[in-house]
Amino acid sequence: MSAHAATRSSPTRTLPARPPDGFPFAHPRYRWYVLFAATGLPLALACVLLLMGVCALSQGSVGWARYMALMASPPMLALSVATFGAVLYFAIRFLWVGRKIPGVRLGPIPAVSMEVAGVLQLAGFVKLFLLIVVLLSGWLFL
Repeated sequence: MSAHAATRSSPTRTLPARPPDGFPFAHPRYRWYVLFAATGLPLALACVLLLMGVCALSQGSVGWARYMALMASPPMLALSVATFGAVLYFAIRFLWVGRKIPGVRLGPIPAVSMEVAGVLQLAGFVKLFLLIVVLLSGWLFL
């Protein structure tokens, strides 16, 4: 066969790829994945609000009072509840998916199951969050 014959297009016509019927909500796996991906939206907005709080700290007590008034409004309280739900769902989903991954051995560290690794990672996030809360609230500087 010549090189020219190998580069010719196939005589068999194919249709372009298309998503399954009802995508992304027809299959439960799709729904859960879309929900998992959507947890990033309230988390991103909460990060922006946290940065606004840090900027409010630099503006003194007046700026901080305005920020606290903003955060006490009903829409911000609803966002806080949604963010908490998103974080909780993300953590549960992370641990649920992680249990299916076998433990691996990395160098001198013994193999651990992904449940243990997930719990350790989640505990690290909680410690970091509590440290940030303590630092921002000024408990260490009293």
